[in-house]
Amino acid sequence: MVFLFGNTIPPQKDKAYNFKITVERAPEGVKLICTEGCDWDELYFMTKDYKPQGVDKNGLTSVNKYFTTGDLSQPNFLFTLVKVDNEITLKGVKGTEWTEIKFDLPKRKGQLFNEKGKVK
Repeated sequence: MVFLFGNTIPPQKDKAYNFKITVERAPEGVKLICTEGCDWDELYFMTKDYKPQGVDKNGLTSVNKYFTTGDLSQPNFLFTLVKVDNEITLKGVKGTEWTEIKFDLPKRKGQLFNEKGKVK
């Protein structure tokens, strides 16, 4: 289960959706680069410690809209990203084979991940 702000979204056991995304550090935030499975190429957003940002096939999304409606039928995949200092935590909600991935993200290095997890 994914816990955010006292709310719970149970991970969906649907078929994994193929995507490839690289996460990089950016000034004051995070940069995501999608090379497969997204309707976007690059996303940049400011991060606040412990505040999750929802990401799906269409781009940045509010995780709260899924709490209020409970409707996970639209996104092909959905995960949340939290950055605290140099650590990134991804929580898979839909379309992933993983429920959580954690890794350090040093400067000038990105981390590729897909529906199956981290790619070395």
